[in-house]
Amino acid sequence: MIKMPVEPSFQTLIEDEKNEWICKNLFPLLSILNIGEGAFQSGRFNFTFPLSKENLIENLNRITNKHQKLINKELSKFDEVFKKYFDIKIISNDEKYKHVPRGSKNSYWHAIDHCNSSKDSEIFYILKDQLTNESRKDLENLKFNPDLILKSIIQNVRSIEDLLYLAILKFATLENQYREKYAFRHDLGEEGNDLNILLLESEIDEELTEYFSSGKIIDYESGKHNFKLGLNRLLRLLGKTNQYYATLYTHSFVGTSCVKVPNILLEQNIAKEIYEKLDRFPFEKWFNDSYNEIKNEIIGDENNLPLFEYQSRFKLLKWISESSQPCIFDIEDDQELIQALDSFKKSKILNQEGDNIVIINEIKFNEKFNQLKSKDISKIEKNKRKLLTRWLKWRSDLFIESLGALTEEPTITPISPPLEPLIAPISPPLEPPIEQGALKILLGRSDQNTRNFWEPGSLNNGHFIILGGSGAGKTELIRCITSELDKQGYPVLLIDFHGDMACKNCRILSYKLKEGSEFYFNPFELNPKFKEITPLRATDDFIDAININFPSLGIQQRDALRNIILKAFSQENITREEETWKNELKFEIVENKIKNSNLKAYLNMIIDYELFKGNKKITIKDILENNITHLNLTALPESLKFLFSDLFLRKLFYSLQSIGEIPPINPKDKEKFRIFIIVDEAKLLVSQNQRTKAVLNKYASEIRKYGASLILASQLISHFNEEILSNISLKMCMKAENKEQAKINDKYFGVGRELLLNLKLGEGILVIGDTKNKIKIIPSWER
Repeated sequence: MIKMPVEPSFQTLIEDEKNEWICKNLFPLLSILNIGEGAFQSGRFNFTFPLSKENLIENLNRITNKHQKLINKELSKFDEVFKKYFDIKIISNDEKYKHVPRGSKNSYWHAIDHCNSSKDSEIFYILKDQLTNESRKDLENLKFNPDLILKSIIQNVRSIEDLLYLAILKFATLENQYREKYAFRHDLGEEGNDLNILLLESEIDEELTEYFSSGKIIDYESGKHNFKLGLNRLLRLLGKTNQYYATLYTHSFVGTSCVKVPNILLEQNIAKEIYEKLDRFPFEKWFNDSYNEIKNEIIGDENNLPLFEYQSRFKLLKWISESSQPCIFDIEDDQELIQALDSFKKSKILNQEGDNIVIINEIKFNEKFNQLKSKDISKIEKNKRKLLTRWLKWRSDLFIESLGALTEEPTITPISPPLEPLIAPISPPLEPPIEQGALKILLGRSDQNTRNFWEPGSLNNGHFIILGGSGAGKTELIRCITSELDKQGYPVLLIDFHGDMACKNCRILSYKLKEGSEFYFNPFELNPKFKEITPLRATDDFIDAININFPSLGIQQRDALRNIILKAFSQENITREEETWKNELKFEIVENKIKNSNLKAYLNMIIDYELFKGNKKITIKDILENNITHLNLTALPESLKFLFSDLFLRKLFYSLQSIGEIPPINPKDKEKFRIFIIVDEAKLLVSQNQRTKAVLNKYASEIRKYGASLILASQLISHFNEEILSNISLKMCMKAENKEQAKINDKYFGVGRELLLNLKLGEGILVIGDTKNKIKIIPSWER
C-alpha cells in the first residue's frame, strides 16, 4: 500500500526555518493591512489601505528597495506555502467589493474626491482565522525600541531642515499620544502653528521665518507649501537598521489606496514615550546655534551676498522703476544708493536733473534691471536654501548631547534571514559607532561573516577602483559608498553616464545636462583666486579635451581653434595679468568665431547642444559645499559626455590646487578628504595614448595632495594604465561577464579565472596591498 504524504500543519509551517522570513517580515505587514471589512464599513478606517497584493508589493518595495517584479516573484513562495490559509479575490470593474481598489469605478466618496491618478488593485488576500491571528500576534510581538529609533534619527540630523522635521516629529507624537491605537489622521499641522511658534521664538531673521512658514517651500512628500514629516522623510532620517520597525509602527503605508497618508502616526504608548524624550531636547537652542553658524559663514564671503537684502545697485533701479517721480532727497542719507547712482551716471543709464533722477537710456536701464534682478534674487533664494540644507559641523555634538536624554539601549537580537532570502533582510547587526572624526565605510562581509570596512585615512590615498562585468553589482556598491559618505558629511561628485548612480535617501543636488539645458559651466571662465588657470592654460586644456574626444581634428584645425580662443581672450581684455581675470570670456563669443570659420563642420555638435551655455551655472563652490552633486549626462551623445566631464574635472582639480595642499602632519579625515569623485565607466576618461593626457591620467598621482579621492568603476583592469594603478590603494574585482574578462582581470588579481566567473551578484575580491579577501557587499536595502 502506498503511503500518502502527510500535509504539514499550520504550526509546522510557521516553525519551519525556511519560512522564518515570512513570519518575521511579512506577517506583521499582513496584520497592518488586513483591517477587516467591518472596520472599513464603519468609516473609521477611511484613510487606511486594503490588503491587495499590489499594495503589499509596493510597501515591500519601499522597505527593501527591491524591484517590484522581483518581490512579486518572491511572494509566490508565500502563496504556495500558505495557500490553504487565505483566499484570493480577483476584482473586476462591474463588481463591488469592500476593499475598493484605486481607480475602481465603484470607489467610495473619498476615492472619487481624492484619486488623481488611478492605479488599479485587482488581487486581494482574504486571510482565514489562523493566518489572521498569527499575523496579529507577530505584529504585537515585535520589539519596538523608541530609544534606538530616536538615536538613529538624531545621528542623521545634519541640517536645519532636519532639525525642523525633528521638531515636527515632536508635535506629531504630542497629537498622536491621545489618539486611538492604529487610528489614522489624514493631515497634521496643516496650518503649521506649532512650527510657526518655534520659528517666532527663535532669534532668526524675519525674512527667513517668513520663508520657512510661507508658501515658498515645497514639501517633498505632499507637494504642499509647508513642512510635513512624511514617511519618506522619516526613512531618510532613519538608519537602515531601524527603518523596518519604524515603518511598521508609523503605519504610514503610501500605496495603491485612494488617499495617501503622509503623516506619522503611532500607538499611544509609543507616541507618549517618544514625545517625553523629544520634549527634553533644546530645539530652540539647536535651531538658533545652527542658523547663526551657517549665516555667519555665508555672510563672511562677500561673493555670497546679498543674504536677504538686495544689493544697492538693484535696490536703486527697483525703487526708480516703482516710483512715479524719483527724487534725490529720498536717498541722500543712504551712501550706498548714492554711490550706485554715480555708477549709473557714468554708464549713462541715469542722470540727475535738478532734484529729480531720470532715466536717459530706457533700453540699457531695462537690461541692467533684469540682469541685476536675476542675479540678486537667485543669490537670495540660494542662500535661503543653504540655511536650510547646509551640513552642520557640530551635528556629532548634537548626537552626543542627546544621548544623555535617552535611556540605555537594550540589546536587540537581529533577525537572521534564510540562506536564500526571498525578501531582503531588514535588520542587520547594529554597526559600532564611528570614531570621532574618522571616516569608516562599511563595504560588506566575508565568508566568515566578518565585516569589511574601508578606512581611507589609514591608507596611502583615498582612491578606489571597482571592476566587474555588467550586472556584477558595481553600481550598487557605488550607491552604498555614496550613502555612507553622505551620512558622514563628505562631499561627493557623481559623474553619471548612464543615469543609475544616484542613491536613495541621500541629499542630492542633481544637474541633468541635455540639449539646450539650463545648467552649464564655462570652460573659459577665470578667477583671480585660482592662479593656476591662466588664459593660456584654459585654452590648452580645451584643446587637449577636444583632441581626445574629437580625434578627427587634425593639427592645423587644432592650431586654428587655439588661435580663435586666444584672440577671443585678447578681445575681451583678458591677459596674463590676474586683475583682468574678473572679465569673463563667454562661450558664445568663441562659438560665433567657430561658426565663421572652417571649424564649424568639426565642432557642430558642441554648438548644437549648447553645452557651455545656460541660465544656471554649476559652480565648484557649490559642489565642495554640497553633500552629493550628481552630474547626469545620460541625455548627451558619447563624445559630449566625456568632453564635458573632462573639462569639468580639470576645473575642479585646479580649484582644489588653489585651496592648497592638505596639512602634511596628521591631518584629520575631514581635512584630508575634501571631496570624493565617483566615475562609472571611468575608462572613457582615461587615455592609453601617451601623446594625449586624459584628465584622470594627468591628475591621479597628484590630486590626493589637494584633498580629492577618486572612486573609478570599469569592466577591465586593462582600462587603466600603470600610471593610474600605481596610485590606487584599494581595488575590488567583482564577477566577470565572460571568460575573456576573467582572463584579463585575473592577470592582475591572480585569484583564478574560475573564481571570477563564479562569483555571485555583489561578491568580489577586495585587494589592499598584498592582502586579498573575498567579500559580499551589503546592499543599500540591508543597511
